[in-house]
Amino acid sequence: MVKKKSKSRSTNRVVIVIVIAVCIVAVAAVIAAAFAGIEPFSSFKDRLLTGATNSNSTESKPPEPISEPVATIVRLYACESCGRVLMVGLSPTPSTKADVPYKVDMFQKGVLLQTGSITWSQVELDFNRAKVVNFDLTDEEWNAYEGHDVYDIFSVTIHE
Repeated sequence: MVKKKSKSRSTNRVVIVIVIAVCIVAVAAVIAAAFAGIEPFSSFKDRLLTGATNSNSTESKPPEPISEPVATIVRLYACESCGRVLMVGLSPTPSTKADVPYKVDMFQKGVLLQTGSITWSQVELDFNRAKVVNFDLTDEEWNAYEGHDVYDIFSVTIHE
């Protein structure tokens, strides 16, 4: 009986050593993958090193805002008669420049989905004319958003 106990203990120790070795190899492989740029390990490593809370490679952070916004959102809605698109109504601000093409980025809960563009002529700026940028919606998105407030789902940035 004494022999069985010591054999059982030595077997348990061997199993524990093997499990620890496998864990060390797995952690080393994940760390190597993170520094080799393999996703999702790389973005996780970047978040840990920079202290960022939401930095996925498929996401694109909105650009730093210009001192004063180029335009303000006056309306954001899904429009069926316009071809099942998400329409973003934009009104120029005093910092908007004539004949400058501005990029309009549409984000869904922080994830960049589409980019459009908008330009105002001097006459349009003189009359403070609001303009619309359309973003395509899939049938599934259209069915989900039609008739609902989408301000909490989508955000838009306007920049040069």
